Amino acid sequence: MAGSVVVVGSINCDSYVEVSEHPKPGETILGLDSSRSSGGKGANQAAAATIFGAPVGMLGAVGQDDDGEFVVGELGKREVDTSHVAVVGEPTGRALVTVDSYGENTVIVLPGANATVTPSSLADREEIIAGADVVVTQGEIPADTIEWLAGVVTGRLVCNLAPVVEVSEETLARFDPLIVNEHEAKDLLRQLGRDGEVSQGGEAERIGWELVERLSELELPSIVVTLGDEGAIWADDTGRAHVPSVPVKVVDTTGAGDCFVGVLAGALADGQSLAEATKLAARAGAFACQVMGAQPSYPKSLADLEAL
Repeated sequence: MAGSVVVVGSINCDSYVEVSEHPKPGETILGLDSSRSSGGKGANQAAAATIFGAPVGMLGAVGQDDDGEFVVGELGKREVDTSHVAVVGEPTGRALVTVDSYGENTVIVLPGANATVTPSSLADREEIIAGADVVVTQGEIPADTIEWLAGVVTGRLVCNLAPVVEVSEETLARFDPLIVNEHEAKDLLRQLGRDGEVSQGGEAERIGWELVERLSELELPSIVVTLGDEGAIWADDTGRAHVPSVPVKVVDTTGAGDCFVGVLAGALADGQSLAEATKLAARAGAFACQVMGAQPSYPKSLADLEAL
């Protein structure tokens, strides 16, 4: 049976506006449609991880508001255990998303209740975290919480450092894997003062390999650099390889990276190698680009991915 996954991270309510093209600074345009869906990197990754049928738990916080009830209810529909999601005085996190006719998006995140996901707020959930086979976290919660998790997790700690927040190199060394896209990889290397000689443009796969080489200098257990529609590159002590994506008609890229992370984490908990998990995750990321929204676009089973 697949192992358990616990996600410690952000929970947002996403407000979408569809536009023909993104407005320029100072420009007012008419939107084409609007909608609401459950989001936040943590919640998205938890929803995606459920396709393996194993227990997936969500630790985070929402507000005492309609948005909080809505997003927790949506996670429940994906069979995510939300019994340990805290309800706090701050409003539920919000993401304001605009999506153009090419499927490209811009996102503004208001952290709200996510800022309350601190080590002290999780102290009584330490046993749950320590008991998980795989723990997933992201940069949308306070950095000191990520540092704390590195000392509490006894299973595998997967970190999607998005956005890039400052953590110690000792904590970085616990990420197995560290998952970043090209921009986040460059930001992390810059933050660590190791960005010299990293190319700033060019073919995505070549840049990806260059970033993997530089990140490998940090002696992390494993690394995954995502490359959008060019797939991803994984690296661990068994080797490294580029995994191509699957061509699809792109409707909306929102949450595709989170789907990648959640499926990869679920695959690792299922006992798959990083190579196998990355291949499946690349298919999942492509799958999620075919429908508007984040969680509504995710596969509901492994059969969905096999049919892609």
